[in-house]
Order: sequence, then C-alpha cells, then structure tokens
Amino acid sequence: PTAVEDQELLLASAKANLERHVLFGLQGDYAGSLRLLGAQVAALLERDKPDPYLREHFRLSPRFAGREVNTLHRNVTGPEYAPAAAAAAVLREHNRADLALYAHAVELFAARARRLGVEVAPPPPPPPARGR
Repeated sequence: PTAVEDQELLLASAKANLERHVLFGLQGDYAGSLRLLGAQVAALLERDKPDPYLREHFRLSPRFAGREVNTLHRNVTGPEYAPAAAAAAVLREHNRADLALYAHAVELFAARARRLGVEVAPPPPPPPARGR
C-alpha cells in the first residue's frame, strides 16, 4: 500500500481499538481497558521505529508499555495524571494523528474513573537496592 493508504489503515485500526478501549471502560473492565491501550501504543512504537531514546524511554514506561496496569490507572486518575499527559504530548509530536487518539482515550478513561470514584491499588514498592 502507499504511504497514504497505510496511514488510513492505521487510523482505521486505531479508531476501532479506541472504541474497544472505551467499551472495556464502560463495562468496568479497567484492567482490560488499560492493557489494550498499552498494547496499542507499544504496537505503534514498534511499527513506526521512532528515535531510539524515545523508543527506549516509552518501552520502559509502565504508562505506555502496559506492564503495570495499576501504575497507569493511578497516573490517569490521580494527581500524577500530568506526567502521563506530558508523555502523550511528546509522543503526539512523533505521530500527531495516531497519538491524538491514544491521548484522547487516556483522557476519556481518566474522566470516567473520576466520575465513578474508582479506587486504585497503590503501585508495588520498588525492589530493594542490591549491594555491589
């Protein structure tokens, strides 16, 4: 496919995934919703091969790798939402059309969770420091 066709296919896929993300959230399946969102962003990063520093940063970021659902949930529902929004803004510069959908999904989820007064388990404590 041409670049334009490829972009249109990606956008159609992103929109369908956003709809599923919202559906999971409406059904109260917050863990499933966040896993889906994280998986989609990870797939987008894999496909577009962004700058290696940015790629590594978000590969290690629980908010976008989907590895720590509670951490993402906490970040989008509490006072720590701002860092997630800032990260979304950085990624949106890399691919505005697609990442705008993901930023919007995070915002929808955050608003929904706040309305429901969802309580989130705290993130696990950091591992103990290892001796050298």
